This record gives sequence, C-alpha cells and structure tokens, in this order.
Amino acid sequence: IMQQDRPANGTSRELLYAGGANSTAEFTGAVRLWQGDKGETVIQADTISIDSATGNLAAHGSVLSMMAVQDTNPTTKLQETTRSTGQAQQMAYEDALRKITYGTKARLVGAQGDLTAETIVLTLGANSQEVERLEATQGVTLKESDRVTIGDHLTYVASTAEYNMAGKGRLVRMLRTTAE
Repeated sequence: IMQQDRPANGTSRELLYAGGANSTAEFTGAVRLWQGDKGETVIQADTISIDSATGNLAAHGSVLSMMAVQDTNPTTKLQETTRSTGQAQQMAYEDALRKITYGTKARLVGAQGDLTAETIVLTLGANSQEVERLEATQGVTLKESDRVTIGDHLTYVASTAEYNMAGKGRLVRMLRTTAE
C-alpha cells in the first residue's frame, strides 16, 4: 500500500517500535498514516501494526483507507487512476500477495460504484495501484449509477472487466428522470 521509495508519515497517541532488520511498529489511538503531499494514500484506525520484514499492515477498529487505484473506466474502457475509499472494522494488507482484505461491515467506494459486504478482498497488480481482482462475500450490495445488484458473492476480474454475482440475489434497475 505504501510505496517503499517514498517517506510515510504517521500520528497516534502511542507508538511501540522495535527496530532492527525485522522492525515492527504498532500505532495505538486515533492512528493516521499517510503518504504523499496530497495524501495520495491515507489509512486511519484505532490501531495499526506494520511489519517491515514482510511489508504487511494490519488495522483494527473504525478503519478508513483512501488510496489511488488504477482500473478500467466502465464508460470509456480506458485505464484511469481514481480514488478508492475503504471502510471496515478490520483491514489487512499482505504485501507478498498484494492483497487488501476489509472485514466486518466492509465498504469500498470508487469509480465502479459503492460496494458493501461482510468481507471485501482487493488484489492489486505489481505496480501496487492497478486493480487485478475483487471479491466480496456475505450480504453483498453493489450500487452503480443505474442499478443495484444484491447477492452473496461478487467477483470482479479487471482483465476482462467482468462482474459475477452469485447466490440469492436480485438486480434492481434505477430509472433516471429528467425535468422537462
């Protein structure tokens, strides 16, 4: 999530740091981590732990993340960098797998729409911003500009720009009205 070649900043009420080759940092209390002058990446939570040996990050309690992601614009079909905002009670980032998992009342809002589920897993490409895959499970609702889709399991694969919703679900089409 955080780029290794750029400085990262953080604030919290407490910091427990263990230095050395396998350093760890645990931030506690009103934690805010950010990178970039314009806050390109921001993670807020009650606690955040970082393991420098693995590059993994774990956030717990009222998690809010904002980051730039690259994805295909559904209208133009071109790659674009947009802002994605994630919310949940837990967030785990596994650097080796380039995977972000939002758990417990997860929500992800971006250019593709507003997604809620019990768990949302976002897999990023090698450049750390490109979305490769997204999976959402349990109580899934995807709100797009002209429809709402509800189901049990959603999979999105960026290479094909294909969504697949499974389980007991329904599709609700929204009607647009114009004042004439």
